Amino acid sequence: GSTGAIGKVVTFFTNKGGVGKSTLSLSTAAVLAEQNPGRVLIIDGSIQMGVCSAMLNVRPKTSMTDVVREKDRLDATLVRELSVAHSSGLHLLAAPVNALEATLIDDEVMSRVLNLARRTFDYIIVDTFPMIDKVMMAVLDQCDRAYLVTESTVPTLEGTVRMLEVLDELGFPPERKKLVLNRYSTFVGNINADEVTRRMGFEIDHIV
Repeated sequence: GSTGAIGKVVTFFTNKGGVGKSTLSLSTAAVLAEQNPGRVLIIDGSIQMGVCSAMLNVRPKTSMTDVVREKDRLDATLVRELSVAHSSGLHLLAAPVNALEATLIDDEVMSRVLNLARRTFDYIIVDTFPMIDKVMMAVLDQCDRAYLVTESTVPTLEGTVRMLEVLDELGFPPERKKLVLNRYSTFVGNINADEVTRRMGFEIDHIV
């Protein structure tokens, strides 16, 4: 707003697909938008395989592709205009419609969008693709809080441990990192949260 306050960037990421990350991203964005209508942007940063439009049941006329096309005149107002207002009160900056267009989006574009989005939105939620690439690095670089989503099955948890190690190697500040144990249930084969902490050596911040 006019106070010069800067919006918060929050990302949800994971080391593998299918752990419910996009659902968590959208649910979080929707809850925030209820309290702050028109002040919440979700960016579909899963550039090649974005699902946010489908999950919100919208057919966006504009996407990240337009951000690239307009990059010479991009400002905070244009970022808002290129996002799609949803009935829930949130805005969506959609992933490109096709994978070829997605190749145009690089770390520079993503950094720029996040910087500008902060000036016109209070909260920016970034959904991501399960891979540490340059675009993801740009998101991590800008984000105030990163939620790593995992499930309590051994292969997923082992992948999560590796992902945490990568974040440490990148020098990502530990205080900005939160761990979410999703789809938690007590069926056989699922490891309970205490056991996760004991075996993997990390604390769970949120259990869903």
